[in-house]
Amino acid sequence: MKRINLLLGIAITAVMFLTSCGGGSVNIDGGVLGDLPTIAAKTVNKLKGLVEDYKKAESSGDAEKYAKLKQEIETVKEQAKTEMNTYIQSKENFTIPFEQKLDNELFTIKEVKLVPKSHFQTRESLKSSLVLEVTCVTVKDFKGNSSLFLRFVSSEGEILEGYATLNYFGKALKTLAPGEEIVFKGSYTGNVQNLIKVANVINISRDEWNELKKNK
Repeated sequence: MKRINLLLGIAITAVMFLTSCGGGSVNIDGGVLGDLPTIAAKTVNKLKGLVEDYKKAESSGDAEKYAKLKQEIETVKEQAKTEMNTYIQSKENFTIPFEQKLDNELFTIKEVKLVPKSHFQTRESLKSSLVLEVTCVTVKDFKGNSSLFLRFVSSEGEILEGYATLNYFGKALKTLAPGEEIVFKGSYTGNVQNLIKVANVINISRDEWNELKKNK
């Protein structure tokens, strides 16, 4: 019995050690985003130590170690990029529910979806990007360019950190009639691992977007 208790204690200690070191399993409830926050979290856990050592090597001038760590970081990020985009592709049409909070005199939102172009930012950054496309329908004659700003909302009604910035670039001399579809393209760049229990997205005003940028 003492031996069993001893082995059990060792096992529990090992699990606690692995979890504290980032070696334990990570499983985040991403809501409509599915496994994407979990993939991001696992990647960040792998990157933290590498990035810290990378910065030290850069500061100390250890060129060999710097180059090696740089390659390791790029490899981890490339693997995460592949995993995230394979997951998005597996959903065929990865749409996200939306609520058009703000009326727009130019267009209404028809569909919000993720496209398989997600990636982690370069060098020592731990942030990643989710690339979105938003299809809108014009409600009046429209010409030129426009922008759209979105935020993720949890199933508990909490507006989650960060925002997505999307743009539509129209032809300067072409006027679109009411009822025509236009596609905004852009991305959410931030801590994807913190997008927990996502239920939908909402659109926000340019003024709110400017405030978020100031406080970033």
